[in-house]
Amino acid sequence: VLCGASMYSRCLVSLGVIYALFELANMIYFGTQNEDINNWIYMYIVSPVIWTSIFVYPHAVFISEVGKGIMRPETYARERASCCCV
Repeated sequence: VLCGASMYSRCLVSLGVIYALFELANMIYFGTQNEDINNWIYMYIVSPVIWTSIFVYPHAVFISEVGKGIMRPETYARERASCCCV
C-alpha cells in the first residue's frame, strides 16, 4: 500500500483495500461459526468492522483524489500545505 501510494497508483492501493475487506469478511464468517456467539459478538463483528473502517476510509479517499487528479506528484506540495496538521 505504501509503495502504491508513493507511486500514486490507484490499483496498488486498491489491492490493500480489497485485502482488508476480505480479511473482515473472513473474521466475521469464522467468528460467527462459534457456538457461543452472543458472548463474542463484539470481538468478532463490531471491533473488526470499526478497525477496518478506520483503515479503509483514508485509502478510499486517496484513491478518489488520485482518480480526480487532485492528488498527484505535481500538486502534492499544495495538498500537503492545506493539511491542518502541517
